[in-house]
Amino acid sequence: MRPRTRTLALVALLIVPAVLGSCDGRPDSPGPITSTSPSTVLPQTPPPYTPNEPLTVGAATDLPGFAQLIPPRNIRAGFDIDLTLWLAENVNPKFRPVFTDLTIEERDPAMQDRTARLITEVYSITDQRRQFVTFVGPYMLTKQSVMVRAGDDRFRTVDDLTRRRVCTLIGSTSFMRLAPISDPAFVIPVPASQECVDLLKTKQVDAVTLDELVLQGFAERDPDLAVLPDVSFGEDERYGIGLPKGDIQLCEILTQGLRKLFTEGQWEVFFRNNFPNLDPERERFKPPAPYRFDRCT
Repeated sequence: MRPRTRTLALVALLIVPAVLGSCDGRPDSPGPITSTSPSTVLPQTPPPYTPNEPLTVGAATDLPGFAQLIPPRNIRAGFDIDLTLWLAENVNPKFRPVFTDLTIEERDPAMQDRTARLITEVYSITDQRRQFVTFVGPYMLTKQSVMVRAGDDRFRTVDDLTRRRVCTLIGSTSFMRLAPISDPAFVIPVPASQECVDLLKTKQVDAVTLDELVLQGFAERDPDLAVLPDVSFGEDERYGIGLPKGDIQLCEILTQGLRKLFTEGQWEVFFRNNFPNLDPERERFKPPAPYRFDRCT
């Protein structure tokens, strides 16, 4: 998932969200797209990492399979949470994760102003982000896909999205990939994945397009939803662990820990636990190669 960034010479797209609830019970079309170019002055290189240091970790709360905050005890669960907790105990030296809630849109600002020392939240590695993020990984690969209501046979290919109301995340890669497929007047951008799911279930939109594994997480927990089989498009989304730019020491520590997680088979354990209906041996769900991680820069 790649929402807009706000750094240095980058130009961010500000997409005015749809106003949900028109007179016919359907969401209105999104507003116009404008551009803005705020500048950001990054702090100096992060301080040295010390053993057993508490690290603020940005995490999602509403992504089944990856990261959820489950009431009433507010227990965190999901692949990203398992990954973080395992690394905290298995890197040398260890660290103490202190989770903080982040929405998808808040990830980039949290890296830029360094309110989070570490982010594990379906955080796609991109060249733009590398200007203000040092990435560890990737630890997961996925592509874009489409989710519909179970039994809706109007959709068989990506082209069937044409002139259908499609929900996606504001400023995300998914939004950008819809441009050549769907009329902008039919695209409903919202700030949270769960909002798309709610709109789909109440028939205010016809489909949702996001990263496939994110959609699979929702569909595995709701029999009223279905991810289109064998429909994926776009380039690989490469999820990485985000650190403030220049945090090389911690990057190298986490890279060694992540490689250990892969080579000892723990990745498959976490994947099967959090996506029980998916086969990690299937080509589209296979893990990244543990000896082809990005360099710490």
